[in-house]
Amino acid sequence: MLQKTHADLTDALQAIVEHSEHVAIAWDRIPALAEHLKLVLQDAAIVVPPWADPTLHTDEFPLTNDEQTIQYFFVMVPQGFEHHLLDPDGNATIWEMEVAGQRRIGVHAQYACAMRALRQGQKILDPDYLSRMTAGDVADFYRNEATGVPNLSDLPGRLDRFHEIGRVLLERYQGQYANLLQATGGHLFRVDGNGIVQRLIEEFPLSYGDWPFCKLSVTPARMLYDRRRPDIATSDAYLRLTTIHDLDHFEAGADVARPFVLIRLGILQVSPYLGQILRDCQAVGPQAQVYNEARAAAMLVCRELVRLSGLSSPEIGGDLWATGFYRCPRCRPYVTAAELPCTHRSICHAYNQAHELFALAPMVGTGD
Repeated sequence: MLQKTHADLTDALQAIVEHSEHVAIAWDRIPALAEHLKLVLQDAAIVVPPWADPTLHTDEFPLTNDEQTIQYFFVMVPQGFEHHLLDPDGNATIWEMEVAGQRRIGVHAQYACAMRALRQGQKILDPDYLSRMTAGDVADFYRNEATGVPNLSDLPGRLDRFHEIGRVLLERYQGQYANLLQATGGHLFRVDGNGIVQRLIEEFPLSYGDWPFCKLSVTPARMLYDRRRPDIATSDAYLRLTTIHDLDHFEAGADVARPFVLIRLGILQVSPYLGQILRDCQAVGPQAQVYNEARAAAMLVCRELVRLSGLSSPEIGGDLWATGFYRCPRCRPYVTAAELPCTHRSICHAYNQAHELFALAPMVGTGD
């Protein structure tokens, strides 16, 4: 088993931030944001991520929590890449397509494709089927109903991830991700290397091997944990398998959305070089130094927000992701609350003081 510990993760992130050339953390601004988030939670205004609110997204996410739901998210999380794109005019945009008669963007399109596949008899929760999927199967899975063909990039890479998930589940876990959760005893990290994150990084390197950022390897556990809500019918097996004993090891895995909102809030400050990249919407690449610096900084900021606010990492991470995904791309100077409701308007550095930050787009070409 992989002997990387949570302390190793911390050391790796801190090393990136300490040597960062293009992203700095405004540590003095974090306490005010933490206090603000704490008050927002008291007002029950923390954003519930879409996967934890299936009644609003009935054709994207399962309505109940059971072992099939566990398998569903495990299969689909690694498919969530290359959603942040450039449009034909060179502007930052998010992948969109038509599924079930509706236009969907990003994560909504991804999971709507999965629910459509299940309705149409594509056995994407069966590891044997996953291990034998063809290029044609993947093309059908991602079919844009507006055109009849997929419009999402890297279909071969998506097929490879489906294959890896199916093959390893069959070889190691009797075909079910639930058995991996059972074997880890509800720990993200363990001293013997048998934690959820450690197993995913080692055994599913293509689908989940994103050390030290752990966006992918933490995400299935976090999404399943997010859904432990009283308004979702939940089986006893689901509750048992999704219990996490080391909640302090949850990470707000940084992708494009969380660094983006933290830049708008004035918590992350970028160099002139990175600022120009963001203004020009230059594709940076998934292993770019600037992207790694932004991700590591965002993760350490989220840890500090958790420590100061008393909120959980899923709460902090979920709210920042939703803000950066849904609201920040639509925001502009002087936009009214009626036009764009946002619980963070009063503390937003871009909105209240630094309008020049609105010229900085989300990073593109990162693979997210």
